[in-house]
Amino acid sequence: MNHARRWWVLGTLTGAAALVPAHLTSTLPPINRDSWAPGRRHEVLVQVFVDLGVWWLLFAVTAFALLHAPRRLAVVTALVLGAAAGIAAMAHTAVLSDDLYRYAWDGRVQVSGTNPYRYAPSDPALAPQRDPWLWPSAAECAERGKDVPCTRINRPDVRTIYPPGAQVWFVLGRLVLPVAARDLGWEVLGLLVATATGVLIAWVLHRTGRDPRWVVLWACCPAVPLEAVQNAHVDSLAALLVAGTAAVLLTARGAPDRSGPELSRRRTVAAAGLLAAAGLVKLYPFVLLPALFRRHRPLAWLVVGVLTLGAYLPYVLGVGGGVLGYLRGYLQEQGYDEGGRFALLALTGLTGTPVKVLAYAIVAGVLLLALLRRLGPPLPAALTVFVTLLLVATPGEAWYELVLLVLIALTGRWQWCLVVVADHTRYLIAILGAPNDPVTRGGYALALVVGVGVTVQQHLADRRQPAAGTDGTPAPVPAAAPAPGDPPGRPT
Repeated sequence: MNHARRWWVLGTLTGAAALVPAHLTSTLPPINRDSWAPGRRHEVLVQVFVDLGVWWLLFAVTAFALLHAPRRLAVVTALVLGAAAGIAAMAHTAVLSDDLYRYAWDGRVQVSGTNPYRYAPSDPALAPQRDPWLWPSAAECAERGKDVPCTRINRPDVRTIYPPGAQVWFVLGRLVLPVAARDLGWEVLGLLVATATGVLIAWVLHRTGRDPRWVVLWACCPAVPLEAVQNAHVDSLAALLVAGTAAVLLTARGAPDRSGPELSRRRTVAAAGLLAAAGLVKLYPFVLLPALFRRHRPLAWLVVGVLTLGAYLPYVLGVGGGVLGYLRGYLQEQGYDEGGRFALLALTGLTGTPVKVLAYAIVAGVLLLALLRRLGPPLPAALTVFVTLLLVATPGEAWYELVLLVLIALTGRWQWCLVVVADHTRYLIAILGAPNDPVTRGGYALALVVGVGVTVQQHLADRRQPAAGTDGTPAPVPAAAPAPGDPPGRPT
């Protein structure tokens, strides 16, 4: 057995071993805000920390090993292991989040012909839509210590926060999933989206001359089966659409179009449409617009603006400003209104308005650099913008990092996976009521230091490599396949 095959065996074994913690998380009682099993809070939280810690360590070994394994075999193995982890993580009841119940409710409300932004779930006007899954029986409410009526839907007294693109997904889920599927139905949809995203990433990497083995950073990362599958977060759809945007921008039949200068208007319109769709699913992908589009930029902005306005218009005509739903209240609840949410910036000692001004200034400055094309090629620039947003906002919810993982896999900048680890840590510690605990600040600080340090080293190494195309892609992959044991290609 040659050296590369040994790496493949190691990666396969550790990836298979990761199925154990993936499944163990699915067997735990739900630990979202209202579903703690009496007396088991500490026990369950400790078990989650152990499972995730082991899973992340196994992921690190799996990724390193498969990046040194035979190319085609490594790609297939990573995709298969990712799908297997998603299946292993499926839970009868979502464990770490209860957001999918709001998804199901919004879809049900829309299918009934009601504007989802008009009423909160608890509004008596929607009482006919209540079913035993989302609105348990009196006996089950009593068992959970809740007054009747009780519900699995989070924040039942406020209107939905999700944009129109997400609402389309919720309606689709309502129409295609059997009524009895419940949690598992949404998790299957998440698995399909996550798998499709992995396949698309591998194809884009291969088509643009990058090393397709980098797909392991998406396929085998614990955040994907947890957040895209087990908790069925709609952010996985946004991640798929961002990957689709990159595919349209960076791949073409001819080399001139591929390198950027001859990028067609049709391709710009298609890519802008996909990015607009991603932003209409979860708003934050809109920040990638200045970084990803270099040619026909006014056209791209126009397409995004028209599609966004067109998507919101039907809802605005029905409820006016109510189309923003609980967005403002959510930002206040999370501490952004008072500036208390910025865990990493809190290390400066600033609070209140000064820390908010600093946060906005940093994000605005990076967006300006992206607009002026000072952050390098499109994909690395998009990664820089998004990492900056996450390290400034320190959201603490790892599902926001699904888009980050797409950008990490497409660029090979593995070091930023530590941001996902920091978010997982903060999320679990926040459940204990300590969102600004020094451990969480230290986690983000470590992610920043390691991320910047490794990025600088990679940049210096890249400067010694032959120049790449204007979009950051190296020369095309040669017709002859590389040797099975070739080391991983340099990220762009």
